[in-house]
Amino acid sequence: MLASDFQLQGIVENCCNPECFGVFCVYTTFNVGEFYLTITTGITTGKHPKIPGPAMLHVHQDENEFYYFGQTLIEFEKDIDGIIALGADREKAIVDGLGRSFPIATVLACTKHVEKNCA
Repeated sequence: MLASDFQLQGIVENCCNPECFGVFCVYTTFNVGEFYLTITTGITTGKHPKIPGPAMLHVHQDENEFYYFGQTLIEFEKDIDGIIALGADREKAIVDGLGRSFPIATVLACTKHVEKNCA
């Protein structure tokens, strides 16, 4: 897992404040050799751009990997458990794993995937 204190604090400030929050987005890149790379960004509703977030290099694409990712983020910065909105590509492993770590988060599917599923 790759994360800086600045990134972790950014998640708390931009994705955990009920007054003004952004979406904590999670994307997995496939076919990076024998590995997966999961990257995150925080999309804020204000004037700030997307913020690069923590990343995880892993060998399995299952619920437990994403639960581990979420729990490790919380271990590094306890207030991250207050993520309000989780953006994902409707991948069941991501939604279920991170959903266990961030139980108050509403899962939002990205527009591209919703449109693809509706076509």
